Amino acid sequence: MFHIFILKGRESMKRICAGLLALLLCLTALSVTALASDTTLDIRYVPITEDGFVADTMDGVDAIYNLWGGPDCADLVIRYYDAVFGVDVQLGGVPVVTGGEGWLEETDVPQRGDILYASAAARGNSTHYALCKSVDEAAGTVTLFEQNWVWDGQAGVDRVIPLDSCYTYYTLRGANADAPRSDDSQPVREEPSDSWTGGSDFDLSVLGTPSGWAESYVERAADYGVLSGLTSGYQSAITRGEFAQLAVNAAEILTGEYYYGSVSDRAESLGLMFGDGKGNFRLNDSLTRQEAAVICTRLMRLAGAAPEADTRVLSDYGDAAEIAGWAKDGVGIMTQMGLMGGTGKGFSPKATITTEQAITLFVRVYEKTIY
Repeated sequence: MFHIFILKGRESMKRICAGLLALLLCLTALSVTALASDTTLDIRYVPITEDGFVADTMDGVDAIYNLWGGPDCADLVIRYYDAVFGVDVQLGGVPVVTGGEGWLEETDVPQRGDILYASAAARGNSTHYALCKSVDEAAGTVTLFEQNWVWDGQAGVDRVIPLDSCYTYYTLRGANADAPRSDDSQPVREEPSDSWTGGSDFDLSVLGTPSGWAESYVERAADYGVLSGLTSGYQSAITRGEFAQLAVNAAEILTGEYYYGSVSDRAESLGLMFGDGKGNFRLNDSLTRQEAAVICTRLMRLAGAAPEADTRVLSDYGDAAEIAGWAKDGVGIMTQMGLMGGTGKGFSPKATITTEQAITLFVRVYEKTIY
């Protein structure tokens, strides 16, 4: 679809070039059956009857279509974020907040209003932006609110795609992220709040019921404001992504320095956690006890509270030989400071750590650092 401009001279050429650029950035798919890299599971089509035709509406913002050409996909996202959240976003690749309070962060499961972005390489077509209308986690699907999705003079509405797709999801964090999102049918997903605002706004009920021994640690962690970002139950193995969020929350509170970006980017910027040799952060993988020890040691060093490692204390563990070389200093420091100990079977360096164990560990580290 090409924008037609009836203009003269240089101004005409400029507008034509601008229209062509918009086309290249967001060319629509022309079939119900999308490319394999951008799979459409379901969609309905509405005939476009006039210029400025409103095909869909979400939270008071319209998806607009023209009979020939029209606003591109990015236009809808920009208008929506301005109207609903009061922030300006730049869409020239990965979406970025350029005006207003807040920032965009990658998320695995989007909520209503989150941005979907797929590069041309990821889609095997042109770049595309859309907004999340709703999520069905049980079915593993996302329903989209989008613009410039046309087939045979009809606007695509309520397109459904797999949750695991070529799109990357971005959620707004910060002061303006608390704008109402009115999809009552969407499953509740506790969105990480600013760590510096405290933890009183975090709904602990989403994590279930902690074990008796962990209750006081959970309450203190909530008071300190380090719990935002958790979704796994207390007795479930915590993921690397959730542990990274706890570490970042604690680091930002302890240092008074706050970082924008995804949790993995922030954890790397703070020197707390890094990806593997292939550059993968493995957000959804579980975390081992020796990894937790190393990360918490880095946190204490960041706050200037870590002593020199004395690895002689490792001899107290019957499985000391199983502790990886890169983890010995971290395990040693956590042990000599009384922050971590044996499990009855030794240190169990390769055992996973549960959410409530991670909370307990961060409370101990936090209190050891500030007191």
